[in-house]
Amino acid sequence: MDEHFKKYGEIKKAYEKCSETYDAVLKVGGGQIWEEAYKVVGNDYHVIGGGGLTVSAAGGWLNGGGLSASARIYGMGIDQVVEFEVITADGSKITASKCENDDLFWALRGGGGGSFGVTTSVHYKLHATKPFCEIYFVVSDFF
Repeated sequence: MDEHFKKYGEIKKAYEKCSETYDAVLKVGGGQIWEEAYKVVGNDYHVIGGGGLTVSAAGGWLNGGGLSASARIYGMGIDQVVEFEVITADGSKITASKCENDDLFWALRGGGGGSFGVTTSVHYKLHATKPFCEIYFVVSDFF
């Protein structure tokens, strides 16, 4: 059973899935937090991830759509998923993608992820790095 709760943190280059080749993908485990995922990616790639470093990279943030600071450029976090590995209620380990168990893949992407099984891993698309500027301001009480 422990094999289902691994913290993978693996970058796979030239990853092929559903007749598409991705330059690189990041595989994260169900219990892996964003801080760990970001350390694996480093400055080599850009991953669309959550802002909370202690939040699971394959859990609620993703099942809620996955809003990110760079979502306007690349799309929501859920749009970056190439495949899920899920344990269903009957104990089966299933891979879900656009071409394999596609009904489950689209259901998991539809915002009800926890309703269909336990996500044990996710493969995210990685993007080439490019200059990125984030602008923010702070409002303080001056009186």
